[in-house]
Amino acid sequence: MEYLNGWTVPEGVSGDPNLLRFRPSHVRADARACPQRLALKVRPGLSATDPVPRGRARPSTYALAPVERLLDSRAFDGLDDEAALTAWKASSSRKLHNAHARWAAHAFRHYLRAEQEIDAGLRAEGAVVEPVSHGWARKRTLTVDGTPIRHEETVTGRRFDGAGIRELRLLRHGSVDGRAPDTAEIGLAAGVVASARRVLGRAWGPGGYTLGAPHPVERIRVVEIGLADGSHQILFDGTGTEAHVAYTHDTEERLWHAARGTGHAPGDDCVGCPLLGRCPAVPSVPGLLGVAEPGPYRKVWSVKTGRSYVRCPAPTHLDELRLPRHWESEETSATKRGRVVHSWLEAQHRRTPVTACAPPDAEGERGILEAARGLPEPVARLAVQMTGDHALTCPITTHSAALDVRPEETVVAFDPTADVVVIAKADLLYRTERGWTLRETKTTRRADEGGVLERYPQMALGVLLSAHGALPGGTGGCRVELERLTASGPVLKEFGVTDPVIVARARRVITSLVEEWLKDTTHKEKPGEDCGSCSFARWCPGGEKKASR
Repeated sequence: MEYLNGWTVPEGVSGDPNLLRFRPSHVRADARACPQRLALKVRPGLSATDPVPRGRARPSTYALAPVERLLDSRAFDGLDDEAALTAWKASSSRKLHNAHARWAAHAFRHYLRAEQEIDAGLRAEGAVVEPVSHGWARKRTLTVDGTPIRHEETVTGRRFDGAGIRELRLLRHGSVDGRAPDTAEIGLAAGVVASARRVLGRAWGPGGYTLGAPHPVERIRVVEIGLADGSHQILFDGTGTEAHVAYTHDTEERLWHAARGTGHAPGDDCVGCPLLGRCPAVPSVPGLLGVAEPGPYRKVWSVKTGRSYVRCPAPTHLDELRLPRHWESEETSATKRGRVVHSWLEAQHRRTPVTACAPPDAEGERGILEAARGLPEPVARLAVQMTGDHALTCPITTHSAALDVRPEETVVAFDPTADVVVIAKADLLYRTERGWTLRETKTTRRADEGGVLERYPQMALGVLLSAHGALPGGTGGCRVELERLTASGPVLKEFGVTDPVIVARARRVITSLVEEWLKDTTHKEKPGEDCGSCSFARWCPGGEKKASR
């Protein structure tokens, strides 16, 4: 089979590569997904040769688990809505973070509201469905060069069956109002539901499914439900034949793409990857964070995590769970101005061919002002000025021989001493005849010179990444510079990445942001002045207490 050509088991991984198991999320279009990581995910028979010790296993960040438990108790234990909530709160909810438990109860109620509307629509058509407790999957065996390849496909979500109808309800953390569907994901879900067989064996093991007898069905439905507000939309409603056509047309090519991925795209997924510590795209840098020993389990950290944790530990955990956020709570005039300027600069730096930045023309100025709509007029005009000022310090202008320009570049390194994946997102990583440079751009009304590394920890992390050779150019071979766009003009500052004094100072900044966070396993909320601007405040009892004072 052509889809397996070019993929081999990478070093550091062992087991059975001849079991492929796909879920709808594996074929979802995601520009940030790592191809190699995805190829490993669809092979559950493979695992790290040197796995993380069981006692240090990373806790699950599957936020939907308590919602699933609540829905199961209601559907299969004979409990009504309130009884299910009461029983759950008396037991399982105590093991969760307070905000996670509150969100789960909220999500449960919104699911029930959506379910009532969906069931009412079906009854109006004369259709009735009942919940199904067992899993659904389908499988086939392929032969490639004489080697049997077991190909399995499965779905997660709420499963329902009725006379001549089968329905899958997919749960989404946020709202699905206006959510653009992914045709490949829908095709796989519809195809599996159309051929669904009961999973009899262990659902998630590496040995392959044991399935029950096939059960033909006339009508297939796939519905998604937004747990943030009870919104829902029908993704597929058709016959089994139509489901198989959608699968063949929209999904098959994406399956083979997932199975043969060989490139690397480091990011959040690295923390759970069996290649961590061996991946050529993620340098291993012992001591990067300046701590002497690891925390209780493997973690992922960024400067954003560190700064957020100092204000309150809770959001760092809730962000990992991907709970819905109210982003507007965090947005000030200054942050929105900065976002408008950064978006403009990124668009300019992504132009092909690479083109020197220039002040925006009349059309560009109108575009910036439109993006800044809602800001006070002087603040919006300052955003226009800042984009123009950047032309004076843009490296593409200063170094016309720019050879490589990478805006919004994600840089990932692994500190095995701390057992932490470190993620940095550079505003601009570029290479000229002088070599590589990492640049961060900040918008600020005043360019204070004191404590720049402390004020902008991103620069401290950049210095450490360069000093340790985790950036292009090798040890100390990548310049690190800060561009500040201010009301009085642009200011450019370079940091000495080979200066031991600067490197030691940068390490103190980063270590101070990491030490307490690294040891924390509870992420307790810390009510304070920041609660009013926290995007998770509606889930957090601590924020509510602060607001009621």
